[in-house]
Amino acid sequence: MSIFPVYQDVVSIANLSKEQLPFFMRHVTVYKRKRLHHHDFAELALIVEGNGTELINGKPHELRPGTITFLLPHHIHELHTTESGPPLQVYNCLFDISLAVGPQSDPELSNLFMNSVEEFPAYTDLSGEAFEKMKRIYLELFHEYSGSSPGRNALIRAKLTEAIVLYIRSRPSFPVPGEKSLQPHPKDHFWEMIQYVHNHYMDDLDSTLLSEQFGVSASWIHRSFKKYLGQGFLQYIHTLRLRRASGLLIATDMGIHDVAVEVGFESYRTFSRIFKEMTGITPSEYRASYAKTMK
Repeated sequence: MSIFPVYQDVVSIANLSKEQLPFFMRHVTVYKRKRLHHHDFAELALIVEGNGTELINGKPHELRPGTITFLLPHHIHELHTTESGPPLQVYNCLFDISLAVGPQSDPELSNLFMNSVEEFPAYTDLSGEAFEKMKRIYLELFHEYSGSSPGRNALIRAKLTEAIVLYIRSRPSFPVPGEKSLQPHPKDHFWEMIQYVHNHYMDDLDSTLLSEQFGVSASWIHRSFKKYLGQGFLQYIHTLRLRRASGLLIATDMGIHDVAVEVGFESYRTFSRIFKEMTGITPSEYRASYAKTMK
């Protein structure tokens, strides 16, 4: 049985155009389960009601009012409510990573952000004044996102930055040791491998490099991807790259050659061929067809 995680195309869900701020916010009620999924955007999610469990790249942590989770793009995650308990009430902020890290962002914030997500678990629990303050920030963010007042984008950026800083300041001073996966693989930590692929699929990544990284054979990697994810290793990489490329084609003015390089293809010819094989149309036709639907 395939356990391929669902891809959520945030650009399409939010109906974002290239003129809009790459930011999406929603209030979600999770009654029993939000199935395994991933997306191109980073996510900062706050639990305001209910209890449950979240798995991030196969590793579990408890959810309660005040839990806030910070996920990088393509981190695989899944939510479950406590059995017989009330549903989870969640505020999700989804945003392009460039809003927190990159040439347009504050250098100090970029460094704090990357150190936080690399050295610590992807969540923390807020309580008392910190939880109340974060809730206020989220409500103000949601109000701005839902409205159309002058300066809307500037305030969204400011409030998002405030939420990220509060999250970072609330982190423990040391990593939480040894969380055990609820979905362990008997030999090689398969979910850690998947996380690595999702973090590096835009690099020069192949099964030989992956086998050296995790101490397994290339043939085992190919068999495992087919068995557990329903796709071959190379097809899986191509799927991730083309999903990222689709978002860039829709939401930016980047040249198609630049998009090909950005998502990890060595040549435009290879990118265009694989894009057409998997979608039925060329990258330029894809961009043009989306532009027509926005008129």
